[in-house]
Amino acid sequence: MERIDENQTQEEQSYGRSYKRHLHHKRKPASARRKTMIFGFLVVVFGTTWLLENLGVISKDISRVIISWPSVLIAVGLINLVNGMGRFFGVILILAGAFWHSTLYFEYNFN
Repeated sequence: MERIDENQTQEEQSYGRSYKRHLHHKRKPASARRKTMIFGFLVVVFGTTWLLENLGVISKDISRVIISWPSVLIAVGLINLVNGMGRFFGVILILAGAFWHSTLYFEYNFN
């Protein structure tokens, strides 16, 4: 039979033996949860795009724009912006990805 101490709080009583394990379980910081959520969203977007291309709903040209290295750079830049850490690096990645995307549509002459 389990001994119940009168000094235990209601939370301690509701958790019972697992209360000590509960104390060691820490929630991730909000920035880490946001980063994970954005990464999951991007995986869903890329996966949906790939599926729609294979089903013939969207053209290969559109899917190649969405699923490309410049888009990955922009996505990582957005994750850095939302995360709050490395905002300058995030802006640099977004600009690099946007420039790389623009080279697909415009011709630049640096001579």
